[in-house]
Amino acid sequence: MSVEVTAGDHTYTVVEDLVTRFEVIFVGSVLDEISGASVSGSFTVTVDREDLVCRTVSGGRFCVAADIRAVFPDLTVPCPPIRLSVQAAGYREKSIAISFPANPIFPVTLAALAMRRLPVRLQGRVNQNTVTHPPIPGARIIATAPGVQMALVRAPVHFDHAMGITVQPRTLNALVLPPARRLAAPLSAGETRLLINNRQNLIVGQILQIGSQSSGQYSRISTISPTPADLTQPGEIALEVAPNRSFPRDTPVDVFDLGIVGPGAHLVRSADGGDGLIQLDGPLAAATIEIVDPAHPTEYHALGALTDGNGYYACDGICGVPALDMKAVAAGFVTPLGPVTRILDYNQPTNIVDFRL
Repeated sequence: MSVEVTAGDHTYTVVEDLVTRFEVIFVGSVLDEISGASVSGSFTVTVDREDLVCRTVSGGRFCVAADIRAVFPDLTVPCPPIRLSVQAAGYREKSIAISFPANPIFPVTLAALAMRRLPVRLQGRVNQNTVTHPPIPGARIIATAPGVQMALVRAPVHFDHAMGITVQPRTLNALVLPPARRLAAPLSAGETRLLINNRQNLIVGQILQIGSQSSGQYSRISTISPTPADLTQPGEIALEVAPNRSFPRDTPVDVFDLGIVGPGAHLVRSADGGDGLIQLDGPLAAATIEIVDPAHPTEYHALGALTDGNGYYACDGICGVPALDMKAVAAGFVTPLGPVTRILDYNQPTNIVDFRL
């Protein structure tokens, strides 16, 4: 509505201000996945629509508001999906689709969003329990979580995997293929093509372990370059799964054939790429496993951390549990009766646990 106002020799058109009323359409909260408590620090909430407004308050609560008449003129039909994302320091980003039904009663309460802590590294050293405490190479670190069936993988998983995905034991049979195989050029994380010093007797489908037993990663051969024609010369190999760490030139490469499959289990918590702990619905009695996911190439992993020549071990991607019960096992040494319980500090990027046998 507008009116004309005359003042002296001038006439003005006065337009009433437009009053926009925003109403809350969604309310929700964010929780720590492990503790179940509200996220205590600051966090942000965003949506993929510019005509909606998000606000957060202390205690891990948030709301989404809109000028309902302008944004949703027909409430007799369901709301199209809206992508909502939550970011908080120390947590993985959480993103979900939200909507409301036809003829809604506002505000619509969303299910609490469980935020996952960013993974941490677990590392330490295994020494002999003697006066000089020499290191113990080749010791295996076994970890369990109270009340949870889980597997500690030596290298973090490469892909996201949904709940219900099969994880099963898979024997890998080492092949002796002289001369020793090694990288003929550095291999960067995320690269699926590598240069190997010798392609003789390699075939598609074999498994390569790039790196040492304590820090290496497995992947299946996808293709083998036919050039140069002399297979004893360095040539390119394509992998089904790229490593998630880098390896320098001359890193050893070991070759395996696939062996038998054992009774498997299934993920009871979806896995994020980079996770080093996976939660299952049953135990896995195995040294190596495969993750069979129709959405991705099969992943192969060794279980349990292994100490290097100086007795050091490291596990990346530790997540999803408040504490771990840990043991170190080494041939020729007495294993302690009880495990070491480590309450994980997710505010520290590295948690250290040492052992003496």
